[in-house]
Amino acid sequence: MVDPYLEIFNLCKSYVDLTVVRHFNLKMARGEFVSLIGHSGCGKSTVLNMVAGLTDMSDGGIIAAGREI
Repeated sequence: MVDPYLEIFNLCKSYVDLTVVRHFNLKMARGEFVSLIGHSGCGKSTVLNMVAGLTDMSDGGIIAAGREI
């Protein structure tokens, strides 16, 4: 993929002594459709909240439409 519309790299989220998301990576093209699947409590909603800017990241980065979140 030459120029991803959404790029998530090494995304991590920890609360005190609990790591909820560790080293999550994803690249998506504009108009691409993906689904996040997994068991309850694996961090799906946490990742989406970080992409939306509602939850702070502990480490890593998110770039959407050329802008860092």
